[in-house]
Amino acid sequence: MSESADEDEETKSQAHWTDCAADPLLAAGHLVLHGLVGVRGLLGASETRTLREFVDVELLRRKGQATAEDNTPECSAACAAFERWFGHVRERRRRYDLKLDIKEPVVLDALHSVCAGLGPILEEVLTADATVVELATMISDPGAAQQAYHPDSLLPSLVGAPLITCFIALQDIDAAMGPTRLLPDTTTSRATAGCATWSRPTGRCASSGTAPSALKVHLKRRDERMHAHRRTGRLPTRVAATWAARRGMPT
Repeated sequence: MSESADEDEETKSQAHWTDCAADPLLAAGHLVLHGLVGVRGLLGASETRTLREFVDVELLRRKGQATAEDNTPECSAACAAFERWFGHVRERRRRYDLKLDIKEPVVLDALHSVCAGLGPILEEVLTADATVVELATMISDPGAAQQAYHPDSLLPSLVGAPLITCFIALQDIDAAMGPTRLLPDTTTSRATAGCATWSRPTGRCASSGTAPSALKVHLKRRDERMHAHRRTGRLPTRVAATWAARRGMPT
């Protein structure tokens, strides 16, 4: 990609970002209109560092609980631990979707900070009965394969209400690490109907050309981006929070 193309992509990406202290009504409007919005400075540096260190330790602990030899007395407990603490994730090798315990003080403290920062925005787009349905950390180790474009969850289709995902970086993520790519204006059922055929490197669709223009998200720690799944006439009533910890460069 040429330097001018890089600059153009960066300009497009910055148009979707706002600061934590900015007008929440404008941020909420952007989320509804485009299906995503980025919020800078959500968590403090010490909070992100503490949470990142906790995640590293927690991953080792949960992997140990979920590991056992086949046909041993420990096998049943290990399978149960895997189902309890690890979610299904695309390109699983060297990638983990680790569920977090909300009762852990470091997790709860960070969640309070997130709610305080995003509350004014979410109050504009959520119903009063909104619930948190997922609290997890996505970890990509060196050598993890790039994922194809995909909606994060089938939940909106299953329960009939849209889902808002809050994705928070726990470290700086640069271009060499394989940044998350977002597709603005693709939160309707019609827009995502063909996403299963979009390939990894270019987003080219086998049957209908190319995926919509993607935005690279070079997240800094403490930054957060929200995106909605399947925008409908109903207000969103579900929220998922994901802590992003990338520990190397995917191949």
